[in-house]
Amino acid sequence: MDLAVAPVPSATSSAYRVRRLDFGGIPAVELRDGASGAYAVFAQRGATLLDWRVPHGGELVELTDGYRNAAELANQNGVRNGIMAPFPNRIAGASYRFDGRDLDLRPGVPAAGRLIYHGFLRELELVVAHVRETATGASVLFTGTIRPDAFAGYPFALKINVRVGFTARSIALTVTATNIGDRAAPYAAGWHPYFRLGDAPIEDLELEVPASYCILTDDRLLPLAGDAAYARVDDAPLPDFGRMRRIGDAVIDACYSGAGGNGDRAGPAGSGRVVAMPASESLPAPLGGMRCASPALQDGLTRSRLRDPATGRQLTVWQRGGLVHVFTGDTLARDPRRAVAIEPVEVMTDSFNRPDCARAIRLPAGATSSFSCGAEFDASPSSQPLAAPSA
Repeated sequence: MDLAVAPVPSATSSAYRVRRLDFGGIPAVELRDGASGAYAVFAQRGATLLDWRVPHGGELVELTDGYRNAAELANQNGVRNGIMAPFPNRIAGASYRFDGRDLDLRPGVPAAGRLIYHGFLRELELVVAHVRETATGASVLFTGTIRPDAFAGYPFALKINVRVGFTARSIALTVTATNIGDRAAPYAAGWHPYFRLGDAPIEDLELEVPASYCILTDDRLLPLAGDAAYARVDDAPLPDFGRMRRIGDAVIDACYSGAGGNGDRAGPAGSGRVVAMPASESLPAPLGGMRCASPALQDGLTRSRLRDPATGRQLTVWQRGGLVHVFTGDTLARDPRRAVAIEPVEVMTDSFNRPDCARAIRLPAGATSSFSCGAEFDASPSSQPLAAPSA
């Protein structure tokens, strides 16, 4: 990447530094560990991760396949490392109904072109509100606003904060939305990172997603209606990565639920989301039947893992509740199947149109919602490769 550099002023002396970069005319920041040389670069547009590298085996290992230049970032093909809000993944027909109002996210667009996905945050120009540098890590707070007149079909006002934490071997994100309007808004968040482990082909990598259920979809990749959307992984036509296994030639664009293999299809709606409510508001009673979001494990975190058995390199992708969407990047315009998207999401695809998601997506006026996720790198001795999933 062609980056121009300017330091962020700091009054402290520490091993970690944050500096401003120019990413082809788009402001960006780099968080760097001076001791190890590890670094991560985020564009201010959408707080999008552009590059992340850590030292191992005498080299700086690339851990993500982000946008290479400003033109790719503007094009948004593949939504590489984009933060998804106010909705993750697709909205069927680019329309939905909320609190008695029919809303159209693509007004005037014919049916064939009515595709919309991954929200608006990824294209917002955010500002850096705060930088922290310490001896053990660095963090940057990005902030911005979704205004009620900014996006067709979304007449709601949200203040968005994205706090990025960085250490020599980890990245952590907390996406926080505050409803600053005078009425409830539909809202959910997620992250769309593409992970790699250096130059290892994804066919040789091993994946673990601790889920007992998966989400069944139609040929438009939209979940089936009601309870039909949920199937046990061992009964479904999708690869089962409940235990670490080789990806091989599997083609995956699917969502996994019931994290932890505890047999539950889902838990309380919005599990994993931290919501601060105004004193005058309360969430509606839980809906009966299926829920839209899965429970976290006992310590509050769900952990998926991507591993290279040849080098022992491993990424642990964690999230506080929600579901895990996996995409092997087969349809990317540039470098298909070079990286694996392991996406922490609060809710399933088309959540704005699902009665079982109504409670999970509702953010009352004055309320604040937070969703946290991240990734950690480690390495262990190499081991024998595991089997790939059967066809």
